[in-house]
Amino acid sequence: MIRFLLFILRPFRLLFYKSGVDFDKMITIIRTKLTIDNRTSKNINSNKTKQINSALLQQGFSMLVMGTFALLMTWSKSGLTTAILLYHSMILVMLILSLLSEYTQMLFDSRDTHILLRLPVDSRTISTAKLITIGYYMLFLSFCSALIPTLVFIFTKGVATGLLLLSATLLNTLFALLLTNLVYMGCMRFASGENFRNILSYIQILMIVLVVCSYQLVANIPDNLILELTASDPWWFYLLPPVWFTALTELFLAPSATVYLYAAIGIVLPFISAYVTIKWFAPYFAAHLNPANEAPVKTARAGKEKTARFLAALFTRSAMQKSGFMLSWRLAAGNRKYKEAILPSIAYIIVLIGLQIFSIWKKGDFNVSDFMGFFPLYLTLLIGYTIIDNMKYNELGDYFWLYRTKPLYRPGSILLGAFKALYLKYFVPTFLFVSIPLIYIGGLAIIPDILFIFTAITITTLVATLGISPAFPFSRERSTYNSGKVLVFILITMLVTAVFSAIHMGLRYIPYGIPAGILLLWSILFLIAHKISRTSWTRLEKIAG
Repeated sequence: MIRFLLFILRPFRLLFYKSGVDFDKMITIIRTKLTIDNRTSKNINSNKTKQINSALLQQGFSMLVMGTFALLMTWSKSGLTTAILLYHSMILVMLILSLLSEYTQMLFDSRDTHILLRLPVDSRTISTAKLITIGYYMLFLSFCSALIPTLVFIFTKGVATGLLLLSATLLNTLFALLLTNLVYMGCMRFASGENFRNILSYIQILMIVLVVCSYQLVANIPDNLILELTASDPWWFYLLPPVWFTALTELFLAPSATVYLYAAIGIVLPFISAYVTIKWFAPYFAAHLNPANEAPVKTARAGKEKTARFLAALFTRSAMQKSGFMLSWRLAAGNRKYKEAILPSIAYIIVLIGLQIFSIWKKGDFNVSDFMGFFPLYLTLLIGYTIIDNMKYNELGDYFWLYRTKPLYRPGSILLGAFKALYLKYFVPTFLFVSIPLIYIGGLAIIPDILFIFTAITITTLVATLGISPAFPFSRERSTYNSGKVLVFILITMLVTAVFSAIHMGLRYIPYGIPAGILLLWSILFLIAHKISRTSWTRLEKIAG
């Protein structure tokens, strides 16, 4: 793969030289970077490295599944045009999200720049090599996403249509690089350093919200409506990249002058974007990749902690709990990676909940006396789990030894205080945000039901995170995070939700059943919290390994 990439770059040697890029040195940097990345990967259970054939295989497999699901599942529920449109939309958004989240560090990482600039190579060559390396990764991932859909199209729609789908996917990737570079330039113009990364995080959240809303919208649009829109040729279709690549895919399936025009745009613009990236974006990034041009790092000022201290005094029962509360609150406030891990999930689930409430309310059958009326609140259990479980991890390594050096005679109190801090900081506002529309629709009479659900969710989250696998805040290395357990937790969540909802609905038919249930759950919650506060060093050391 590396040799093939370098081979297809050689015909453009003159173009690179005219752009001020030393082609031979750029090729050397690309070959070195890809060789290192493809041979070295973190061992998931240790800090040592191991040799593997390709570090991209896992990401490629994920894109393979997502691309197949996006096209074939939508095709099974709606028409072919709708499925192709949704597929190209998903590819465009997922590639941009990958670029903003995983490959931003590669582009703006100054560690290799500090080394290379001491050699006879200029920053423009370095930035161009980084952009092409990132483009290689994106093209590989998009090829994986299109592999099975291409084979399906070849056998069902013909070889030509299958190859057009693959070509449109690769062109979609080039255009995604252009859009991402525009985002980079816009952010870099108004922010730098930590603010730049924060803006990128907010953009990721916004795009996740748009993906969820778009999927719900597009998947329910009748295919004949999309065909009618295409036939009417509205002007705003020319502004939608997925429409261009859909037209290119259907070039032989639905030939028309409009389809030809959209397909031509989908072919020409990606190549123009590639030229613009090399000609103008690379020099712009070069100025920002040069360490001599970096702005001095400003030390973040400690924010006002009156709210944190007030909540700690109100909800903690010992000095050790208060220490864990304030420690976790402060660490989370300055931890961008933690926010990147939880905020997209919060936004995703809130949008799903909002769409569900709106859909039920629009149909006029919203009834808070049955399970479906309260189901949006039960869904927030996923948010609570995400917030607390990610509290255990950091990007810098294992810090359990640091806590062990401290004279903590009750380490469990630190855990409980940390839980309370992040639960109050992130989950409680989210839960209130979801509860307000239900209270508006169902009236004040459902407040006891909401308190019952909140207590049940708190118990489940506390047991699932700190009860089963306790850990100090931000003490475990992120590489030990097991994403497979999230799926297991979702399945357990469905079971727990069914149990609590059955109890909840049953108590509604008993006089004073809900208040009695709340008191019972509070008693259980108190016992569980007391048990966690008594967590010993022996158990923590055993789990830490």
